Amino acid sequence: NVYKEPSTNIYHGGYGGYSFGNYSINKNSIIYITKGSVNLVNLSVVSIGVIAGGILGSILLKKLNNVVIRIIFSVIMVIAGIKLMF
Repeated sequence: NVYKEPSTNIYHGGYGGYSFGNYSINKNSIIYITKGSVNLVNLSVVSIGVIAGGILGSILLKKLNNVVIRIIFSVIMVIAGIKLMF
């Protein structure tokens, strides 16, 4: 259900989203931002954290052994599971 428009880099998905390279934008998110329903300060802080986490994660993924990555992931999942129970 995804097609590329001729001579553009815009991809259209099934839910009205657009993708420009690695960046995707949903039409609803634009509406929420323009109507003032989104706190832009929080959005900026979260965006910086997501970008920094993605960069750090990709660097660690290249340098760490698969066993270490599995252990770290397992510990995080167990902590998240325990947190969900309480």
